[in-house]
Amino acid sequence: MRIGDFLYFAPEIKFSKVDLAGNSLPQQYEARIRGFYLSPARELAEAGHAFASGLVVVSCIDALSRLIYPRLDVGKRFQKWVREKLQSFRGEDIAKRFYYDFRNGLVHEAHIKNGGEFSLEQETTLVFEYNIMRVNPLCLLEEVDGALSRFVKLLVEHDTERKSFIEVLKDEFTHELAGIES
Repeated sequence: MRIGDFLYFAPEIKFSKVDLAGNSLPQQYEARIRGFYLSPARELAEAGHAFASGLVVVSCIDALSRLIYPRLDVGKRFQKWVREKLQSFRGEDIAKRFYYDFRNGLVHEAHIKNGGEFSLEQETTLVFEYNIMRVNPLCLLEEVDGALSRFVKLLVEHDTERKSFIEVLKDEFTHELAGIES
């Protein structure tokens, strides 16, 4: 996000301040995901905007899966990430349907396919009713938030994981990290 002359990696963190040595990078990445995705999605859900909130959370999953599984194509990495990181999507068929109906429908067609729905009225993340997949975006957000916390903890505690992540991040943000700002 650009504000004036500066491009921001996360709210209040300029790209020029990203810690590529890695000591504070896990927390900076967490600030990025929370600041650009999870906090806005929570605000939207709390204001009753289930569709917009769900769209932002699905985009967040896309961003997380891309940096965690960079060598997989988008479908495989998205499905793998939700299957492995989110309790409600453990089954291969559920992850696949969520990818095709929700992620692809939202990103490519501006709607959820096959009757899928976002709803703030259910108490669980995922409900099937008459073969219709319904997702509570606020519950989904909580699951994603937990996965993010576990990932950041992994990066903090394991140098090898953090170093690999730094390399992926450098590749992903080559242009932004090239010193294009003052």
